[in-house]
Amino acid sequence: MGRAVRVVTVEGASPIVIVGEPADEIAEAWQDFSSLAIVLLSLNVVVLAVLYVVLGRVLDPLASLSKGMLNLEDGHYATRLSRPKVKELAVITERFNMLAGALDTAREENARLYRQLITVQEEERRAIANELHDEAGPCLFGITANASSIQNLAEQLPDNRTKEISRRVGEILSIAERLKLLNRALLKKLRPGPLGRVKLAELLDELIVGFQRRHPGTHVTTSFGNLAESYGEAIDLTLYRCIQEGITNAIRHGKAEHLTVDLAEEPAPRRSGKRSAAKLCLCIGDDGKGIAPATPKGFGLSTMTERVRSLGGSCTIESAPSKGTMIHVEIPVQRMSADKPRVPELVGEMS
Repeated sequence: MGRAVRVVTVEGASPIVIVGEPADEIAEAWQDFSSLAIVLLSLNVVVLAVLYVVLGRVLDPLASLSKGMLNLEDGHYATRLSRPKVKELAVITERFNMLAGALDTAREENARLYRQLITVQEEERRAIANELHDEAGPCLFGITANASSIQNLAEQLPDNRTKEISRRVGEILSIAERLKLLNRALLKKLRPGPLGRVKLAELLDELIVGFQRRHPGTHVTTSFGNLAESYGEAIDLTLYRCIQEGITNAIRHGKAEHLTVDLAEEPAPRRSGKRSAAKLCLCIGDDGKGIAPATPKGFGLSTMTERVRSLGGSCTIESAPSKGTMIHVEIPVQRMSADKPRVPELVGEMS
C-alpha cells in the first residue's frame, strides 16, 4: 500500500507536504475495533449471566417438578417439592404437593382396606378348612369304616350275592378315597396346615413338592437363601400364595416344563448414616409360552400384586410370547407403623 501524499500551498510561504502513514491508520482502526469488541463481549457475558440467573430461577423448579411427576408415576407418593421463590411456580408446586398427599393418603387407605379384606378372606378360608377337617373328614372316615364292615359281612354270606355286594362296596370305598384326596387338596388350598408351626423354607418346600408330585412332567428348581423361621403370618402367607399362584399359572396357562423359584432376604442398605428395612426378594421364572403384551392381568396375578402392595412391597411381571415369564416380588421385612407419620421425600432444591 502506497503512502497518501498531499501538498498544501500557502501564499507567501513554502509548500507544506502532508504524508499519510498506513500503519498508523491501521493500528488506530484495530485499536478502535478491539475496544468495541471488548465492550460487546463484556455486554454478552453480562447478558448471559443475567439470562442464566433468570432462566435458572424458572427452569430449575420446572426440572424438579418434572422429576417429581416421574416419581409419582413410579408410585412414590411420598414425594414432595420444596417451595420455589417464583410466585407463579409456587402455586403449581403447592398443587403438586396437595395431589401427592391425596394420592399417598388414598394408597394408604387402599392398602389398609385390602389388608382388612385379606384378613377377612383368610378367616373365611380358615373357617371353611376347619369345617372340612372337622365335619367332612369324620364323615368320610365313617363311610369308609361302614363300607369295610359291610364288605366283611358280605364275605361271610353263603349265597352267590357276595361277589356283587363286594363289588359295590369296593366302588363306595374307591369314591370315598377320592373324596379324601380331594378334601386334603382343598384343605391345603384353603389354609396351609403347618403355617406358623414349621419353618418358612420347609412350608414352601412342601408346597413345591406337592406340585411336582401332581405334575411329574414339570421340574421346579428352588433356591432359598438365609431365611428366618418366620416373618409373621401375613408375610409367610403372602409368599406362600405368590409361589402357589406363580407355579399354577406357569403350569396351567404357560405349559412350562422348567421353573425356578428363588427366595432370599437382602440386608438393609445404609443410606446417609440411617439403616433402612431389609427386604425379601422372590423370583419365579419359567420357560412357558409367556404372556402376550395385550393380555390383561388375570384375577390371580391381580390378587397377588395387591397382596404384596398391602405389605408395602412391589410386584412386577416380565413376560414375552414364547420366552416365558418372570415374576419379581419384593417385601420389606420391617414396615413402619400405620400410626407413625411418614416423612415426605423432598425432590430437588428450588432457588
